[in-house]
Amino acid sequence: MAVATAGVGARVPDVLVGLIARRDPEAATPEHQRLTGDVGVGPWLAAGAGAGARAPLADERTPSGRSWLARLPYFIVIVSALEVCVFLWGGARTQMALLYNPHRRLELWRFFSYMLLHADPLHLALNVAIQLVLATPLEYEQGHLRTGLVYLGGGIAGSLGTSMMEPELYIVGASAGVYALLISQLSNILLNFGTIRYKVYRTVAVVVLALTDIAFSLHHHYTFGNECPRVGLAAHCSGAVAGFLLGLVLFRGEAAKPENAAWMRACRWAAAALLSAGLTAAVVCNMLLPPAPPRTT
Repeated sequence: MAVATAGVGARVPDVLVGLIARRDPEAATPEHQRLTGDVGVGPWLAAGAGAGARAPLADERTPSGRSWLARLPYFIVIVSALEVCVFLWGGARTQMALLYNPHRRLELWRFFSYMLLHADPLHLALNVAIQLVLATPLEYEQGHLRTGLVYLGGGIAGSLGTSMMEPELYIVGASAGVYALLISQLSNILLNFGTIRYKVYRTVAVVVLALTDIAFSLHHHYTFGNECPRVGLAAHCSGAVAGFLLGLVLFRGEAAKPENAAWMRACRWAAAALLSAGLTAAVVCNMLLPPAPPRTT
């Protein structure tokens, strides 16, 4: 709500304050400001910043108090554009240098660079469309860095999981990162259950998307023997698990509520322990496993 002040130190009539409180009873309470970062109207009305000054509109600021412009999904837009460019203009040498190759596990960049490659236009379009939809609310609520770490961590988990469970498989595509974004939505909802908006609809959307992809994968496996194309089930599952755990570790939660602090801390430590155990197992397996045998046709 825009509020203009008449001058320095101007006093707002009690009637106006009453109308504001009636419109949004919690907007001016200290508890609301502490939990949501909403500056409310009190500080702006008290400051009296001069004729024509106004408080920022509620929809101009994020729950953390930062400008909505700073919360636009820059990370996922840039990554998606890069994936499109690599698909359109990256030649055979680029693809061979970036894909995950089980015979070149010492080339560590391959454990995440494969995410830039896609098998065909449909594969690219699906991944880009879904990751844009999933990452946009996460970047708005959790920021670019946390969302990017979940996406990249899911991709690395996908290649590490493939190296252990399907050690002969070459992989391309951002599906593991997309799965990490998808399941990390549940972490975000869990950590912010009391304040997050549309939690029921978002949970249903996550479940529907996950079940749809699982149903397609099962149909493809039993109908076509998981060939043409080969679906990297290990990468999908590893990315999903990593996304949930990374979300618990990295995402902001309702830390302002003391009653949530204990269980939130326990969840974060448990998730960190599971991530550490999985990463250690994957590294040890990659060090001890012999090179994958050449594929024969």
